[in-house]
Amino acid sequence: MDPLLKQVGELLLGAIPTAVILLLLYALYTNLVGKPLKKVLEQRRERTEGAVLKARADIAAAEAKTHEYEQRLRDAWLAPPLDAELGADDLAALRATGRAIRVAPTLHFHPDAIAEGRRRIVELAGGPGGSVTLAQVRDALGSSRKFATALLAHLDSTRVTVRRGDEHVVRRTR
Repeated sequence: MDPLLKQVGELLLGAIPTAVILLLLYALYTNLVGKPLKKVLEQRRERTEGAVLKARADIAAAEAKTHEYEQRLRDAWLAPPLDAELGADDLAALRATGRAIRVAPTLHFHPDAIAEGRRRIVELAGGPGGSVTLAQVRDALGSSRKFATALLAHLDSTRVTVRRGDEHVVRRTR
């Protein structure tokens, strides 16, 4: 058994330089690569978290602004502000979410206003097959000629009405 212990002892004694080299490599790696890398990653995480917080704040501000513009469209009903009074990006966001509908190149209505205007125009015309004039629509809605024209043009383009001369005839639903 004595030769076996002697061999194990020699093996362990021979492994000491390898273990020392591994410990030195580990210490060098930790100091030269590990600590700087950890520091850089922490800085990046802080910047990323800051950017995420800023992005969240920007999104919240944009949503608030978009909500404000939507409320302006809703409150204006059939006399909305012109596109120049609202931001182009905000209008695009409202259109993308279905909260604004373009009825003319520089004019948007809120969907609720269009739905109510449509309902009142169809009622004014007496239902499908009936017709209305621009003046009748303007007076019934208490709106200006400009906005009544835009609404009737939108209803023509969405096939709710069809223009025949000075009249807009309500189409029959299929």
